[in-house]
Amino acid sequence: MPTNFDFLKPNTQFSSFIETAVQAEIVLHISPALCATACRTALEFAVKWLYSVDKYLAKPSDTRLAALISSEYLRDLLPKGLFPKIDYIRKIGNNATHKGNIPLTPSDVKALEHLLWNELGTKEQYDEHCKCMPLGEFVRSVVGLSQHAANEAFSAFLNNAGLDSRQMHFVRHIVSYIVKNGMIKDIAILRESPFSDLGGIGEVFDDVAVFTRLRTVIETINANAAA
Repeated sequence: MPTNFDFLKPNTQFSSFIETAVQAEIVLHISPALCATACRTALEFAVKWLYSVDKYLAKPSDTRLAALISSEYLRDLLPKGLFPKIDYIRKIGNNATHKGNIPLTPSDVKALEHLLWNELGTKEQYDEHCKCMPLGEFVRSVVGLSQHAANEAFSAFLNNAGLDSRQMHFVRHIVSYIVKNGMIKDIAILRESPFSDLGGIGEVFDDVAVFTRLRTVIETINANAAA
């Protein structure tokens, strides 16, 4: 299915956001909320890419999307009238994703199945390309999880676990990973960088009960992505 973003695909410098932009267009007819979420995610990836490649563009200390797009340095680069449009994408994306840590409804799943397995291809093609990934996981892998939803999922744990500074840093890495990737399907990823830069899991979380509670939060997020 051709999309409005296909012309960007041959250029690898846009790889950090092109697939999310393409998927946002694809899911429009399935769920406007999912489309809005993916649009916001693609916008954030694109803005962060712009800051990373333009050495003259001063990045603000506040790295939230609202601050990044409101920077006077960035706004000076934007064509007249563009800022209200990208800020609108940010706002509708926020509204759609503030409750992002919830399962797809049965009607969402049916609509997604119809689009992917009838209009865009077949179930066999989907299974081959996505390695039989459940549809909920596919959606989560495309749009990620909103910062708000991720923070909300971990809030009780962070407030009640009595974590030290290294443990807090470790959990922040987990939240960042989930915001970008939607979930942590394989807990073994926590043995790799950047998590391992802080020490082994058993070293950072020497209290097994605390790590068990952390793992429960991760597994709950994963379960909500399943469909």
